[in-house]
Amino acid sequence: MSKSNEIKFTFVHIPKNAGTSIETLIEQKKVPNFEYVGHRFFQKKIKSDTIKVCIFRDPIDRFISAFYYSKREHPKSPSHRKFDNPNQLIDGLRQIEHPKHKAAMAYVGNKNPHNYRRFLKKTIPHKVGGVRTQHTWVFEHQITWYKHMLNNDKTIYLDFDNLAEEFNSLIQTYLNSDSKTKTSKVIKLPHKNSTQKNKKFSSENLTPPNIQYLKDYYREDYVHIEKIKELYTLDKQLKRVLKTDNTSC
Repeated sequence: MSKSNEIKFTFVHIPKNAGTSIETLIEQKKVPNFEYVGHRFFQKKIKSDTIKVCIFRDPIDRFISAFYYSKREHPKSPSHRKFDNPNQLIDGLRQIEHPKHKAAMAYVGNKNPHNYRRFLKKTIPHKVGGVRTQHTWVFEHQITWYKHMLNNDKTIYLDFDNLAEEFNSLIQTYLNSDSKTKTSKVIKLPHKNSTQKNKKFSSENLTPPNIQYLKDYYREDYVHIEKIKELYTLDKQLKRVLKTDNTSC
């Protein structure tokens, strides 16, 4: 199914945006001409002529997913054991006088609060482009990755909520640009690293003050996601970045 062994696409993995599913397909060589660079793509040498591919997701849905992922990954953490659902965590984050405020900051933070230093002393702080981020990967603002790719003519943004269809459109459009590789085959995205089992809690379960807090907290993400939706519809993206690709095997 591959045109050649040449790398055409670079997948940039933004945490909690379904990136592990794409990573699995790339590792299994089920998609053509892709390379995976993970979260630290700023620190890796990427060919300037490759097309960057990333996924954007509603920040509130992503926060909820990050809450359960983090809680699952750190079951013995003192801070993680203090919160049973996202509402409790956000209450602690937005109210400095809240008795669990310090624990809430430790839950999302990339620093070692004094009370939790013993537990966290062996952890390695996350860095993006060599700079230590304010939050752990899963709570970090998506703009941390977007800002390096916005207004780049060689970037494709896929919508998390319509990922399977859009990813298949990308692959089929690329392959069908060459008569020798035309295909109608649908690629099934594997469910990896998913927290979908926590569907009992959704954005509808958040209190109005907590919804507003997240909208303010991730304001930059919302601004840039709207810009992506306005300027980069998938159809326009595909026509723009693939229009010059006529490479044959």
